[in-house]
Amino acid sequence: MHDERLDADIYVMTHLETPSKRELPGTTRQRKWILYICGWVSKERVASEGVYLPRGSLTEQGRTWFTYRGQEIEYYNRNLNGLETVEDLLSIDPPDVEKDRNHKGDLNLTSVDAVRIAYDLIGRGVLSEKHLAFVQKETGINKIVKPVLHSNQYFHLLYWLKEKGALTDSEIEKARKILQEEPYSGI
Repeated sequence: MHDERLDADIYVMTHLETPSKRELPGTTRQRKWILYICGWVSKERVASEGVYLPRGSLTEQGRTWFTYRGQEIEYYNRNLNGLETVEDLLSIDPPDVEKDRNHKGDLNLTSVDAVRIAYDLIGRGVLSEKHLAFVQKETGINKIVKPVLHSNQYFHLLYWLKEKGALTDSEIEKARKILQEEPYSGI
């Protein structure tokens, strides 16, 4: 967590790989405890470029969704300064930190989330199709992105709108071109 009062110039970002039970401290027989040093970044860049997410915010890790238990600042590894060895940490000098303070990184979102956000902001009247095209070009995603909710939830709303007379079959067919409805197959 970022804290202005912390007497530090940089953050060293790490990732802890744990056994499936994820219980600390583990046992001496567990060999799956691996601490990866991902890189470093100046405190100022974390504050200016990171995405603050309050407790309970939803995030994605692979195909899994979870909520944060505490406040977080999301900062992606691709925006970190890399390290070849742990010893490289000892060679980070004040000029390196100053250079990093003035460096501008890229998005601290997944490419898919950037496209999802663009879709949402188009629907809210904030962005236009040209903005979506720009985001897709910059992220390299030129296909339809799966929604967070299941497509059956989208079709449920569409059928409800049709029942209420606010939608025609042509809009449902348009949705079928980009979303696939999954029929119930039993439990």
